[in-house]
Amino acid sequence: MRKRIQESQVGVLFRVFWLRVIDLDLMSADADASRLTQQFATVLITVSLFLALPVLLSGGHRLSLESGWTAEHLFIETTMTIAGLIAALNWDSAFPDRLDVLVLSTLPVRDRTLLLVKISAMFAVPILAMISFNIFLGVAWPVLFISGNGGLSGVLRSWCAYWTTSFFAGSFMVFTTIAIHGLAANLLPRRFFLRISALLQASTLCLLLCLYFLEPSLESVAALTAQRNQYVLAWLPSYWFLGLFQQLNGSMHPALISLATRAWVGLATSFACASASRLLYYFRMLPKIIE
Repeated sequence: MRKRIQESQVGVLFRVFWLRVIDLDLMSADADASRLTQQFATVLITVSLFLALPVLLSGGHRLSLESGWTAEHLFIETTMTIAGLIAALNWDSAFPDRLDVLVLSTLPVRDRTLLLVKISAMFAVPILAMISFNIFLGVAWPVLFISGNGGLSGVLRSWCAYWTTSFFAGSFMVFTTIAIHGLAANLLPRRFFLRISALLQASTLCLLLCLYFLEPSLESVAALTAQRNQYVLAWLPSYWFLGLFQQLNGSMHPALISLATRAWVGLATSFACASASRLLYYFRMLPKIIE
């Protein structure tokens, strides 16, 4: 009986937090958050379909090395940007707000349940967006990225490598955004953080858009191995996960080995920073939210 009650609490809280991931103050009075989410997913699915059409019309001919890198990097970078933008737009939904504390503290809801459901709802929207964007192109394009002699095993490995890389790349952006928010909330005085929170959010959004549109094109062996580009590559996570995809796909080139290593290190670091800052904020700052 107690387990059923807890499961019911989780379901209700997840739905509430899911619908509140989008800032209701930015919507019109008669707007529906769930319908807006469905429309957003439909747009991404349509984009995915159009991006998959060239593969379907071309008959699935394998790409050259550098052409394959260009396509892989484009899709990975776009997935990362979508996940990062959603996480940044949902800046305040990463942590319980004053309404959550005032309402739910009077109910028989465990703090652990509140924390886990809040995390799940916050990650659900970026995951939905990543799946929607890759639902068609993530099936069609990996056929062109297979390594070795190909065959069914090569196609399955390419699919698994692409979807795993896309999930890790998007998760890295979400973790990084949460870490920035959490570190600022823990290190800065509460009142000062509330004043500059909007500025940090806007700066994060601008940085993501600038990286996406102004990032240099380095999808070639000469560019990736050039000494003058190594410092730039060290600060461009999309190329890290390009190397990670090649590693998982079994098509690793020596020029991408260091980038794959940076991807694993960056993913682990962002996860650790996001987890630590979130837990610290939850247990240290929760009483101050009411104040």
